[in-house]
Amino acid sequence: MNVKPLFELQKRALRIITFLPFDKHSNPLFKLTKLLKLFDLVKFQTSIFVYTSPNNELPAEFANYFISTVMIHSY
Repeated sequence: MNVKPLFELQKRALRIITFLPFDKHSNPLFKLTKLLKLFDLVKFQTSIFVYTSPNNELPAEFANYFISTVMIHSY
């Protein structure tokens, strides 16, 4: 999944919201506004998805996404 174009739009929108020039670095802006970058949001949501799997907290549609090692071998 390529989210780079969306990330570019996110940075552009952040510069517009903060009334800063287009050539201003975006890292300090993310820290200043306490916003997560799109890449960090994707990592965070993926981590939550993987974490909830062993606890059987995922919806039924995702029940077969992960296989426990107990199902594969006994050691």
